[in-house]
Amino acid sequence: MIRAITRACRTRRLATAAWVCGALLASPVAAAPGEQAMAAYLAGYRTQVAYHAVRLADGAVLASRDAETPLPPASVQKLVSSAVALTVLGEPFHFTTRLAVLADDLLLVGDGDPVLGDPVLAAERGGSIYDSFDAWADQLKAGGVTGIKGNLIV
Repeated sequence: MIRAITRACRTRRLATAAWVCGALLASPVAAAPGEQAMAAYLAGYRTQVAYHAVRLADGAVLASRDAETPLPPASVQKLVSSAVALTVLGEPFHFTTRLAVLADDLLLVGDGDPVLGDPVLAAERGGSIYDSFDAWADQLKAGGVTGIKGNLIV
């Protein structure tokens, strides 16, 4: 459960950081409207945020909030990691979680699918965090598995 909460938190932070960058880079609006939009978006979150975005072409400040406040760069690093992953894996990439019966045990091998632990993200994709579990149960049943005598190995 702790990993699921951590993944959900990371996913929300990444989504927020991506939205911030996208909103600031995609729109050539003046600084004040950009800052107002960001303030409105972040008002519902209880978190400390600092950013400073400039338009590369002319150096104009698009939005800035607590720019001098030192914060860990984790969210920025996640953006870089996500950009590299998208470049390397490609846009049609899908997470694959494998399920196998090994002797008397059920083996679940995941690859970090954030939908499994984040009901909000799953709903945004038109599903539920339980959809994968239902599909796995159907696959096991179709394969003739009616019970597991051993352990669930994750």
